[in-house]
Amino acid sequence: MSTKEQLNTSQTGSYFSFLQALWYFLGSKRYWFLVWIALFAVAQILFIAYLELTARLINQLVAYSQTKDLQPAINTVILMVLSVIFSGFIRIFAKEQITKIALTLQTKVKTEGMQKLMEFPISWHQKENSGNKVQRLNTGADQLRQFLNGFNNVVLPSGINLILVGIVFARLNIRYILFALVFAFAVYLNEKFFINRKAVLQNKILKIQEKNAGLQFETASNILTAKASDAMTKINTRVADSEQEVLELNLAKRKLVSQKWYVIHAMTGITIGIFLALVLQDYVAGAILIGNVSVMLSY
Repeated sequence: MSTKEQLNTSQTGSYFSFLQALWYFLGSKRYWFLVWIALFAVAQILFIAYLELTARLINQLVAYSQTKDLQPAINTVILMVLSVIFSGFIRIFAKEQITKIALTLQTKVKTEGMQKLMEFPISWHQKENSGNKVQRLNTGADQLRQFLNGFNNVVLPSGINLILVGIVFARLNIRYILFALVFAFAVYLNEKFFINRKAVLQNKILKIQEKNAGLQFETASNILTAKASDAMTKINTRVADSEQEVLELNLAKRKLVSQKWYVIHAMTGITIGIFLALVLQDYVAGAILIGNVSVMLSY
């Protein structure tokens, strides 16, 4: 097996183990977690409804010159107001509940992690320093919370929107779905390319931070011995060198993130141009109305 295949296999196993751990720590809140996800989906549906109502309003205003009837437009505005209010309220409430679960899980991971730590054999404790153990507990808890925050703020709304927009596109023209899928797949490949490289840097950072935490903890616990043996200069040098290495790795990780977004913005600009060319072609052919042209850009 090649190095790249080993890395991919390791990451796949790591992701699966992480999801298993997440499901375990959710415990009695598992089904409430699913309920809040469903409620968030309702909020996104109402937001999509607002965009659809925007298209209807534009079409109704265009038609007013012939009908001279403004009541349909007024009714549409009322529905738009209600969809905005309820969509916002429901979204905020659902995100608040998911955030509460994330914070609860962070506490639970630290508490149960410490209990499990005490059950490890003495031979393992003799090989690991105290700071390293504490750093691992904190890292695990923070990673779980960050994952749920990212899921709450990025993955969930993006995933639901992709499905809902796909339904809207299917109603208008099947080629819009194909176009959206191609774009989504291109974004996925871009994400995968940069995430794999970012993960390698992040693992290096975590290992160095664990080593530093252990060194700092042991030094603080034995400060008198360190001073007496004149080891402080050597310890400070080791810590400074390690922290400099962490800084360089963090800068490299930040550079990767910037490169990823450069690519995404370039892809988005090109995609919008091609997409609007298709929309305008359908408008000229009479397949969609002027209001739909405006909303399609929002999609």
